[in-house]
Formats: sequence, C-alpha cells, structure tokens
Amino acid sequence: TLAFLGAGIMTMRNALAVTIGSNFGTTIDSWLVATLGFKLDIAIVAFPMVGLGAVALALLNDGKKSYQVARFILGFGFLFLGLDLMKDSIELLLKDFDFSLYQGYHPIVFVICGFVITALIQSSSAVIAIALSALNTGTIPFETAVAVVIGTELGTCVKILIGAFGSIPAKWQLAVGNTFFNLVITILAFIFMNPLIQFTGMIFGEEEILLRLVLFQSCMNLIGVVIFAPIL
Repeated sequence: TLAFLGAGIMTMRNALAVTIGSNFGTTIDSWLVATLGFKLDIAIVAFPMVGLGAVALALLNDGKKSYQVARFILGFGFLFLGLDLMKDSIELLLKDFDFSLYQGYHPIVFVICGFVITALIQSSSAVIAIALSALNTGTIPFETAVAVVIGTELGTCVKILIGAFGSIPAKWQLAVGNTFFNLVITILAFIFMNPLIQFTGMIFGEEEILLRLVLFQSCMNLIGVVIFAPIL
C-alpha cells in the first residue's frame, strides 16, 4: 500500500481504507491457528503448498500470471509452515515455565509485552500464535493472553513506520494514520477489556478459550473499522 501510494496509483483515503481493512483481515490467520492448528497438523497442508509452488516457479516463465500464482502458493505455504513451527516450538518452551510468579502483574504490563514482542518480530499474527499456544498449554491465564493481543495491535505499526521513514510525506502520513487508528483501538480495547471478555464467553462459552481470544481480536478490529470508516 505504501508503494501504491508513493507511485500515485492509490489516493490517501483509499490507502488508509486498505490499512484499516488489513487490520481486520489479518485476524484470519488467528482463526486458522485457533480452529485448525491445535486439531490438525498444519504441515500436512503447508508442505505440499511449498512443494507445488517451488516446482511451478522452476517450470514457469517469469512475468506470466501463472508464475505469480505459483509465488502466491509458495508464500502462503511458508506462512502456514512458519505459524506451525512457532506454535510447536513455543509449546515446548513453555512446557516447564512457571507463570505463577507473574500473575499478580497489572494487565498493562502484558499489553506492553505484546507491543514489544510484535515490534521486534514485526508480525502480530506470529505473536498471537504464540499467545494461543501458551493459552492452549495452560501456561498463561485468559486475561493475560487478551492483554498481549491488545499490545500486538499497536506493535504491528512499527514496521509501517520503518517503511515510511525518510520517504515522501504521503507515505509518512499513511504510516501516522495507521498508527493513530491502532492506538485508538488499543486504548478502547483496554478500557472495555472486561465487557469484551464477557461477550466472548457468551458466544463460545467459558471453555473455548482459543476461539474466545481470536474473537476478542476480531471484535476490537471490527469496532475500529466501524468507527473510522465513516470519518476517513
């Protein structure tokens, strides 16, 4: 989107709309991990996609539409494979971790943790996959995982700020607009954290903690879209 905006292909209003939509769209990764990642072996799907995409890239000519489709399949395969590897590795790392020492901390501490980790690895989907894995193993309580997810919302802005740094004013404006959007979502989600937690429990029940966490993430992004879309 930064590239399209910089090239004049996309207007500022439309670029902001895309970034707002992408915040909600990225929750699909979380839904896939929560619904399939702990019940099915994602690698069963990921490895054939990587293999098919790689073979197609070797056989097809660069520049053709089919070549770009092959790149998409390969990239999507790597995305699923990466999420699966992170999920499995974090489960092993957290297996013997004693989280009871940190349970008395204020939720804002875990919001900051979510922000910092997301800023470092530049992927909110990866951090949420880690949070889901920790939640699935019972390493962290549900409220802590929610706080981490709230922190990822603002942490994911760092990469677009880096991408816009030193560039034309339009790109910087888009980066600041995206950051403002995520900052408002973060603040609102933290303020209304308990009502949203209760809402997720009403929808999925108290026991479906993985689906509840992803629903929380989806709800706060959807609320942001509803608020910002009319005032772009």
